[in-house]
Amino acid sequence: AIYEVMGTALFWALLLAVIVVGMIPHFAAKAIREHFMPNDIQIAREMEKSQDSRDANQPEVQMSTSTRA
Repeated sequence: AIYEVMGTALFWALLLAVIVVGMIPHFAAKAIREHFMPNDIQIAREMEKSQDSRDANQPEVQMSTSTRA
């Protein structure tokens, strides 16, 4: 009987759906927790990201403009 059921596409689709639906609460809670109650490491990562984006807008080498007479 189990071999007949496992041979159907519906069995595999439902198995995958059950696994995905079972994981949704975990990932939703994790996303909410990280967004509304970040820990120190997450705050530091966010600060590092914003620092990197500011550095990307700055040129690597400052060019000085001088005119020769």
